[in-house]
Amino acid sequence: MLFAIRPSRRALLAELSLALSIPPHKFGSAVETHVLLDSTAGVGRISLQATNFDESFESTFNAQVDVLGRVALPTRKLHDYLRQLPDGDITISASEPHVIIVRSGRSMTRFTGLDPDAFPSAKPVCEPIFRFRSEILAAALRRTRF
Repeated sequence: MLFAIRPSRRALLAELSLALSIPPHKFGSAVETHVLLDSTAGVGRISLQATNFDESFESTFNAQVDVLGRVALPTRKLHDYLRQLPDGDITISASEPHVIIVRSGRSMTRFTGLDPDAFPSAKPVCEPIFRFRSEILAAALRRTRF
């Protein structure tokens, strides 16, 4: 077994919805339509990454990790499949490279993924240029007219 996790359907679906907000380029690569799940981030934590090479999304959520590893799954297909399932825990596993099996109750489907090593690393988050209190921003927005 190369990878095995058991996240809650609701938590994974929420993260995938956010990852889908990154618009792909018109003539993008396959990486832009995939999301990277990494269970090596820590005990009981799954790191989720998506990118279009200009913008990146990275988040973590809780899940039971059975086997540490990384997989790259098609974001839209996985999202659409999870929406059809009832609430509860699901199992995502990979026993051979690039073939991922998603199970929930009596339902099971296979996805063909990408090589997780081909997935680009997320751009580092830069430090803020300046800081100010939220009250100042709220006052500036109230004074703005369109």
